[in-house]
Amino acid sequence: MGSAPTLNQQLAKPWVETPCLYSAALSKQAGCNIYLKLENHQPSGSFKSRGIGNLMVRAAAKARDESGGQADVHFYCSSGGNAGLACATAARDLGSPATIVVPTSTSPYMIAKLQALCDDVRVHGANWAAADQHLREAVMPQKGTEIQTQIKSVYVPPFDHPDIWEGAASLVEEVATQLPAGVHPDAFVCSVGGGGLLCGLMQGMERVYGPDVHSKVLAVETAGAESYMASVVAGQLVTLPGILSIATSLGCIRVAEEAYRWYRQRPKDVVPVVVSDAEAVDAIVHFLDDTRMLVEPACGAALAPLYTPARASSPEAGKPSASLLRQSLGEGMSDVAWAEHNVVMVVCGGSNINLDILAGFRERFGV
Repeated sequence: MGSAPTLNQQLAKPWVETPCLYSAALSKQAGCNIYLKLENHQPSGSFKSRGIGNLMVRAAAKARDESGGQADVHFYCSSGGNAGLACATAARDLGSPATIVVPTSTSPYMIAKLQALCDDVRVHGANWAAADQHLREAVMPQKGTEIQTQIKSVYVPPFDHPDIWEGAASLVEEVATQLPAGVHPDAFVCSVGGGGLLCGLMQGMERVYGPDVHSKVLAVETAGAESYMASVVAGQLVTLPGILSIATSLGCIRVAEEAYRWYRQRPKDVVPVVVSDAEAVDAIVHFLDDTRMLVEPACGAALAPLYTPARASSPEAGKPSASLLRQSLGEGMSDVAWAEHNVVMVVCGGSNINLDILAGFRERFGV
């Protein structure tokens, strides 16, 4: 065992480099080359460690620099669960207190996980937007009240901040070094809640591969939480009236403006897709069988196109190898061309799952 990382090392990179593994079995099933970017290996259990951690260590470093090393930092985060875990994990490593506010839709299992890491976890509001408003307006100290103290209050949003996108972009940089020589990712597949991961992927691809290389991002939501697809269809940002999906980690009634901007700027490169809760659960069951890894339904959304048959509207529908993945990314391609396609599936992870929860989902959806 090595020694624990120093604070300076934590400030340099508050996440770990995760494997990007080629899956022969899943590639055979998909008919193309499938690589799994295992963000479920992050310290907090999800990709959120990249963006949330990046924002927090930068904020902590800035506060200490501005105060000559005297200021302490208190982090305040609103979350559906996984962002809160990332915040609590980073705050623990930084030796700073944190306050987490989650909506009432957050499972008791997830709340217990948060409480194991953080002394101040509060539950308020029907959805993340309500929890976030309560955090900013009623929980955080208002401006001007910190003048007599050395405690700097730092707001930690779950997805909508440049430092978060910058942290998520590191995923693409790792993939570029992990794929075999000469292999270029033709597409990434990711779940979309607020859109922070999507923004990071787009930013990272543009930085690593250049603006003229048009890799695609398959942006997957669950029905009942499809604020991104609703915005694309409407031609403007849309706020959903509520969240009806079991994938509560995707429960954002309005995506980040930056996520929508990426679609408007590169509509051929961002491909929104909506899957059902049942398809997301079916995907995590099959993924557990195939890889012995258990992830939550919000991650199952990104995996679902691999396991879900092509929609009836596809000319490929009914063929044995026709999946939603191929329909979304390779429709019209020959089998030979599709076989050469390199798809990186972001296994974003998530902690809102255990065997009992999975059993309940399986019974509910009959998978």
